[in-house]
Amino acid sequence: MKHTLFFIIPLIFCSSLNAQTIKGKVYFDNNTVEYASIRVFNKSDSLLGSYLSDRVGYFQSKKFVDIEDFKIHVSHVGAVAYQKQFKSIDLLKPIVIHLEKKTIDTVEISINKNNSILDLNKRIFRFNQDDFIKNTTADIAMNKGPGVIFADGIGLKLDGSQLVKLYVDGIETSNIQLKSIDISDIDRIEIINNSTARFNAEGNFAIINVITKPRKHSFYKGRVGFTKGLLLKRTGIDPSFSFKREKWLIKTELNYYNYDQETNIDIFRNTLNVPYRQNNYRETEIKQLNADINIKYDVDTTSFIFLKSNYYLYKLLGETTGNINDVQFANHSIDKYWIFSTDLVYDKKMNNAILSLKAKYNLYRKNDFYKIENNQLLSNSINSGLSDISIEANYNHKPNFFIKTQHDFGLKYVNREYLIVDSDNYKQRNYGLYSDWNIRLNEKIDISPSLFLDISNNDVNNKINTYVSFLPSFNISYKPGKTNRVSFAYTRKINRPNPMDLNENIIVIDPTTVLRGNVNLKQSSLNTLNLSYSSPYKKNYFSTNIYYSFNRNAVFQNIENIQDILIYTKDNIGDVQRVGIMVGHDMFIRKGMNLYTSIGANYSSLDKNGNNPTFNSGYGFIGTVNFSAKVFKKITTNLLFDYNSRRYDLYSMTKERPFTSLLMSTNILKDKINVRCSYVDLFKVNAKREIHLMTPNFTQSTYQNRNFSNLNLSVIYMFGKKFSDSANAKTTKYDDIELR
Repeated sequence: MKHTLFFIIPLIFCSSLNAQTIKGKVYFDNNTVEYASIRVFNKSDSLLGSYLSDRVGYFQSKKFVDIEDFKIHVSHVGAVAYQKQFKSIDLLKPIVIHLEKKTIDTVEISINKNNSILDLNKRIFRFNQDDFIKNTTADIAMNKGPGVIFADGIGLKLDGSQLVKLYVDGIETSNIQLKSIDISDIDRIEIINNSTARFNAEGNFAIINVITKPRKHSFYKGRVGFTKGLLLKRTGIDPSFSFKREKWLIKTELNYYNYDQETNIDIFRNTLNVPYRQNNYRETEIKQLNADINIKYDVDTTSFIFLKSNYYLYKLLGETTGNINDVQFANHSIDKYWIFSTDLVYDKKMNNAILSLKAKYNLYRKNDFYKIENNQLLSNSINSGLSDISIEANYNHKPNFFIKTQHDFGLKYVNREYLIVDSDNYKQRNYGLYSDWNIRLNEKIDISPSLFLDISNNDVNNKINTYVSFLPSFNISYKPGKTNRVSFAYTRKINRPNPMDLNENIIVIDPTTVLRGNVNLKQSSLNTLNLSYSSPYKKNYFSTNIYYSFNRNAVFQNIENIQDILIYTKDNIGDVQRVGIMVGHDMFIRKGMNLYTSIGANYSSLDKNGNNPTFNSGYGFIGTVNFSAKVFKKITTNLLFDYNSRRYDLYSMTKERPFTSLLMSTNILKDKINVRCSYVDLFKVNAKREIHLMTPNFTQSTYQNRNFSNLNLSVIYMFGKKFSDSANAKTTKYDDIELR
């Protein structure tokens, strides 16, 4: 027995010596770098494992047994690829890897040719600047992202869906800001398909987060752009300016557009076999103003303060002429609203954790004016709006569980007030508590459980309605190969009634439209299941997504027609089920040239409570072709075809024709001036649209012929200078703001 023990103990000891774990840090340009790709090979060039560095540049492999020689390859966008051989004994201590910046004369050894990385609950994409000409901005470059398309006229879409929210450095923003972000300032794009309730408890949407590069040296730069429509009246100006001085970084931008739109509308309505017909022609002049300022101050190397203020103004002047049941009328209307918002963020890094404090103030005001000339003159002006204050505290840390664990814990509070009638009091207070986990169990399996507790109080003239909800979500992903991933996700969201939905007082919008709430309204729940497969291979990207959603107690807008006056009320009318599939492929054709194609189908069904049959249900088909290319090394071009045959929501079914657009961009005068030409809605293909409303006692069909097809010419002047007056000063070694 003693001889046996003497034999086993040395054997166990030797086995532990032969078990090798590789860990270390990656630096680029003297800063730790996140999402560097680390690949470990044996001496026969067989891949043993692939890893990503975390926020502080740290990585750690699994244990390798009985391997004496290793090859480590590291790659990161903008850096020279790193390769080095190691003996097992050299890896007993953490290694430090310094990546070198690429220069024009550098010959790159390509390690990871695909710009897409799949990490836990998100996909990460980095742009290759060689695919674009100089001065290319994010609105054009976005079309190179896997499954992402952007165009004036349809906005931002992901995998065929318009349910997308844009974030820049962790702060929600409008699509307009994409036009002022130069591609050279972008570090990476993070895409979250299944956002948890911590971002928003209401509605399912994806998130596209643009992470900008940290700036070490002082600089100033700016641009002044002018846009002119050649087919329809459209003028615009969009100057922007940014500079960095020591610990201060300030960015400002302004966008102003003035354009016309013409629309022919035919409306056919049937209520209890009483026909109604309206034909009209509408000319509108639209003015939009967006002003934005961002200020970032580095308190020290571990903390910063970020302030963002935005003002947005929208004004529509409309002249409508036509007839209702052969009776002539004219309507002079003015629709105007403005939004002012301020975001304040404080981030503090503490060893292996980050504390983030966020506050937001939002003010919205709207004015609707109409003057209808018929047999008599009718006019009215309606003021409405809301204001809200939100506060969030978030603590992010990395417990030493499994291979990799990240935990977010936070509190949210929102106080919102509604304005519609001066003498009435409408308030809503929302409280949230959340816990989000991202856990890598092993080299193949990741899980992301999350729980959000939501409490909502609605105050309607001192009558309180309280709703309490538990909103869990769960994501599990399996990596069957080197880069591909299979994921299953479940999310639960809600649709809260707001105080206006609960208000039973009648509010007159115009002589033909009245609003009335429902004090017995329940909040609805939305449960969504997603099964997806993603595979970045070579320089291509393939994805498939199958989803099913069930909306219980859906809040539906009932419409009653009494003597041609529409009375809008809300009720928990029934349940909505949706199922769909989307297949997308991003193909690399040659350097600077990509083709993205996708096709999908969906089915929507609304089952009304009671004995009424299913209605407002049917199939829809989606297809996208998006071609992006750099031509003759001088021109960036993008050609888009996007089609969504039928869109079903709780109120209507919309039929549309395909949307098309063509954009070309080039530089002149030593790259100081950028010239762009964009053709929106080629040949008026998308001009016609049908909207069909259906309720048990009301049907309406609206046929629109919109003329927004335009050829826009933009000229943009660039200026700036980079200089180093603080080369020895310490700078913050992390990205501006992340989604936490």
